Amino acid sequence: MLRLLALPIEMLRIAFYALQGLFDTLRARNRLNLEFNVLVNAPRDDLWQFSTADHMVLDGPPVLEISRAPVPDSDGLWLTRVLVSGQRRASRASSCATR
Repeated sequence: MLRLLALPIEMLRIAFYALQGLFDTLRARNRLNLEFNVLVNAPRDDLWQFSTADHMVLDGPPVLEISRAPVPDSDGLWLTRVLVSGQRRASRASSCATR
């Protein structure tokens, strides 16, 4: 019985957000402005070692894996890959003066 009530309520929410988006578009207002902080309760040295590592795995869901490796036959060029649940989402080559 509750599932029958959930559908109209969800449809009303979708309609509300669609109208809100339409009004924001007509007023040229960009509503999406997200900013947040995360408090990590860990020693500073451990955080530094983790964030500068060449291979990081963040347990999910979804599992996020970030790896960094030098490009062969290049001077200071590094390739960074981001995998989400085992699928490649992004790759980037960057130069690093100091390492």
